[in-house]
Amino acid sequence: MTITSDSLQDRLQQAREKREASTTLSQTSLRLFDGEGDGIAGLWIDRFGEVIIVHLREDRRALQEQLRGLSPHLPELFGVSSGYLRIHETDPKNSALHSAVLLFGDPIEELWVKEGALEFLVRPSQQVNGGLFLDARDLRCELARISSGKRVLNTFAFTGTLGIAAFSGDALEVVQVDISKSILRWAKENYERNFSSSPRDGMRFIAEDSRSFMARENRRIEGGKEPYDIVLIDPPAFGRSDGKPFRLLSELENLIQSGVSLLAEGGELFISCNVRQIGFEHLEKVASREGSRLGRRITNLERLLPPSDFTNRSLNAAHLRGIRLRVS
Repeated sequence: MTITSDSLQDRLQQAREKREASTTLSQTSLRLFDGEGDGIAGLWIDRFGEVIIVHLREDRRALQEQLRGLSPHLPELFGVSSGYLRIHETDPKNSALHSAVLLFGDPIEELWVKEGALEFLVRPSQQVNGGLFLDARDLRCELARISSGKRVLNTFAFTGTLGIAAFSGDALEVVQVDISKSILRWAKENYERNFSSSPRDGMRFIAEDSRSFMARENRRIEGGKEPYDIVLIDPPAFGRSDGKPFRLLSELENLIQSGVSLLAEGGELFISCNVRQIGFEHLEKVASREGSRLGRRITNLERLLPPSDFTNRSLNAAHLRGIRLRVS
């Protein structure tokens, strides 16, 4: 179906009104348009304060002309000053290699955006998601609520926002692990922004392959080290570590097994997965099976879902899909 400029503008307006009615528009950062959920597959728009990032799937490149034609109206429609456009190629690895291009307004290399009492650094043109996963907003809120006095391990930490949310909820200790030193520097910037005025011990950043770190921690726990109360596993769909490829499809069982092994009695594992081939049922099945292998009983299985501004709930949607479980 051909999408005209008028029909595109109508869809964007409807999406805005939908979020306005549900009060999510009051969020500083949110998904303004969510593909099929708002009527146009392959198009999604994220707002970070005064900036939007317009994402287009490669097979929807034809919409670029309409978007550029509408660009004078987008600041008023979405309440922003600048916008970037990012094309997502069929191979996600290629998408990550290219910067987003300016669609309208002045370039904004970086900005701080508020999320509740926290602030996070966003670099709109650099990372595919700007450095902040909007679909994990509710998860960050929950971690802040439940982490008081707990030891938290955040693997594949990226810019550290999950661990920072846990620390803001008075976690006793938060260990942030990621293979990328540059990404961990970003995580440290987020940490310093939020806690420099009230510093306290308990936050550590470790540049290491998350799989290797979990294996070493398991050996330490077997040797008497105190286990964790909360383990967060939020891996990418693909990557490389020490020259070896990482693919979540083939790593999932080992990751869940490692996470469960690291937990104290009554501890909780949160694992997310944005690989379209892995559904909730598969995650739940693998978690139960790996728990049984370890002699740990899995209880309180819950599904992790994105916030309500993510309206595309199809299995093909590329957003938060995960589970939360307790072990005993």
